[in-house]
Amino acid sequence: MFSHLHVASYYSLRHGVCSPRDLVQRAVDLELPALALTDRDGLYGAVRFMQACMEQGMPGVLGADLAQRPEQPPQASRTPVRGGAWRDPRNPRVVLLARGGRGWSALSRLVSAAHTGGERGDPSVDWDLLEEFVVPGDLRVLLGPDSEVGRAIGRHRFDLADRLLDRWRQVAGRQVYLEIVDHRTAPRDTGLQRLGPDLSTPMARRMWTYATERRMPAVLTNAVRYIHPRQAATADLLDAIRRLVPLDPRHLDRENSGGFLAPAAHMRGIAEQVAGGQAGRLLGVTADLAQECVLDPVADFGLGDIHVPELDVLLSGRPPAEPTGPVMAGYAARRHRHEQRRVEAARADVLLRARCEANLHTRFTPREVPAARQRLDNELGVISTLGFGGYFLTVAEVVDLIRAMQIRVAARGSGAGSVVNYLLGISGVDPIRHDLLMERFLSPLRRVLPDIDIDVESARRTDIYRRIVDRFGAHRSACVSMRDTYKVRHAVRDVGAALGFAASEIDDFAKAFPHIRARDARAAV
Repeated sequence: MFSHLHVASYYSLRHGVCSPRDLVQRAVDLELPALALTDRDGLYGAVRFMQACMEQGMPGVLGADLAQRPEQPPQASRTPVRGGAWRDPRNPRVVLLARGGRGWSALSRLVSAAHTGGERGDPSVDWDLLEEFVVPGDLRVLLGPDSEVGRAIGRHRFDLADRLLDRWRQVAGRQVYLEIVDHRTAPRDTGLQRLGPDLSTPMARRMWTYATERRMPAVLTNAVRYIHPRQAATADLLDAIRRLVPLDPRHLDRENSGGFLAPAAHMRGIAEQVAGGQAGRLLGVTADLAQECVLDPVADFGLGDIHVPELDVLLSGRPPAEPTGPVMAGYAARRHRHEQRRVEAARADVLLRARCEANLHTRFTPREVPAARQRLDNELGVISTLGFGGYFLTVAEVVDLIRAMQIRVAARGSGAGSVVNYLLGISGVDPIRHDLLMERFLSPLRRVLPDIDIDVESARRTDIYRRIVDRFGAHRSACVSMRDTYKVRHAVRDVGAALGFAASEIDDFAKAFPHIRARDARAAV
C-alpha cells in the first residue's frame, strides 16, 4: 500500500485545488493506509484535515511545505512585462513532517517564526530558524527536486548537494530523506529554464541514484495539488493568478496532469520505473515514514481538547517561565495528564464560585438575590460539568487587565445572557432584569468552548495584545488567524485577468453576480 506524504489543499491559497475533507474522502475511496497534509507556508487546513480523518477513520500526518531563504542574495532577473517584482519568488522549498505531539509543537512554532521573521506575505525559513526549532527526532525533513539539494542534483552539482546535505544533517540528524517525485514529464536539458521543478523520470532516477550511493533514505511522493487529473486546469489558473500573469504554458508550474492523488497501483508503477528492482525498498521506506508520523488526533494534536492557563498562573499574577529545550520537550505530555487536569478543574470551580458569590450582593438587590443565586447555581453546575471554570477566570482576568489600562471594554453577543459573566464583571448587562437566556451561550449538550466576545477601543488593540502576552507569556498566547477566501466577484476578476479578457468585460460580468461566496457561483448562474 502507498501513503501520500506531500499533499496541498486549497488552504495553500492559489496553489492547492481541493478541500482537506475531499482529499481525505478520496484517500478512503482508494483504501490508502494514511494521508498527509503539507500545505504551503502554513498549517491553516490542519484542524479541518484532522477532523475529517477522525470522522473517516483515516490515519493523518501533518506537515508544512516551507520556502527556504537562500544565503546568497538573488541575482537580478527579468521582471513581468508591466514592471515590478515577481509576485511568486522561486525560493527553494522543503517539506517538514511532524512526529508526535512534540513534533507538531515544534512545527507550529517554526511556521509562526517563518511568518513573523520575514517580509509580510512572504514567509520563509533560514538556517538560523531551522537550527532553533528543528529538534532531531521530532521532525522529518523531505528534500525534493525543488529543494536546494534537489536543484543541485538537477544541475549535476553533486559536490554542492553533498555540502548542503551535511548542513541538513547537522540540523535534523539522520531524519533527512530525499523526496523522489516523478510526473513523467519530458526530460530537461541542463540549461533549460522553467518555472516549476524538474519532475521528469530522468531527474527522479538521478535523485534515487544519489540517495542510493550515499546510503540515505528516500521516499516517493506525488507532490499532490488536486484529486483528479481533470482538475489540473484549475491549478494552471491558480498559478497565473498568483503570479499576476496571463494564462500561458510559459507561466505554469506543471507540464502535465501528474500531480493528482494517485492510487497505490499508479505509484507502484512509478517506483518500478524509477528504482527498478529496488522499488520495494523505496515504497517500504515511504510506508514506514508514514506510519511513524501518524498523529493521534487527541493525544498529539489536541483535537477537541481545551487549554486554559493553570490556576497557579492566574493566582500568582506573573507569567510562567518560558519553557525551552528539554523543558518544552516534556511540556505537552505534562499538560495531558488527566489526573492533574481533573484537580485543576476542581480548584477552578471553587475559585469561580467564590468570586461570583462575593459579588452577588453588590450586583443584585436583596429581593433579586434568591433568583440570581438559583440562576448562578445552575450556570456553575453546567460550567463544572464541562470543565470550563478556568476559562471564565481567564477571560475575567483579561477584562480586568484591559480596565486597568483605562481602556473601554464591553461584552456583546450571547455571553451577555450569563449571570457568571455579569458577576465577574465581564459583562455589564443584567441577564435577569433583561430576561436573557443562558442556553444560547452555554449548554451541557455542547462541549465546545463558548465565545465571549469583547469589544475594545480599536486604537488600543495592539497595546492590549502586548499586555496579554506580558501577563500570560508568549508561549501561552496566540492570535486567531484570518483566512483569505474568494467571493465570486473577486474570483471572476482574477480568472478573467488570467484569461486575458478586457477589463471592462470583466467588470461587467463580475457586477452581474450578487455578493456571494465563489463556491456558490454555479447556483447563482
